[in-house]
Amino acid sequence: MRLWNYIQDLQVMMICMNTFFSHSSDDAHIVREMVDIFSRNNTLSTFYSSDPKTGVLAGEGIMARINTEISKCQYLVAIISESY
Repeated sequence: MRLWNYIQDLQVMMICMNTFFSHSSDDAHIVREMVDIFSRNNTLSTFYSSDPKTGVLAGEGIMARINTEISKCQYLVAIISESY
């Protein structure tokens, strides 16, 4: 429940903002859930590297892509866990 309240607060802050989610690959499921919640309301444009649709493609330079996405974002959400 606390995570849900936090996500609701973030939604209010990030309406129509480009957001970069930094996370461990072990936490990709958490990020997917958060992005799904935000996307229900079409409140923000997101990037996270493990997204199968918009993430880093095979053969693409991961660091160059991450640097490009960070330079375009207005918010960066870091998912810090024991896996990070």
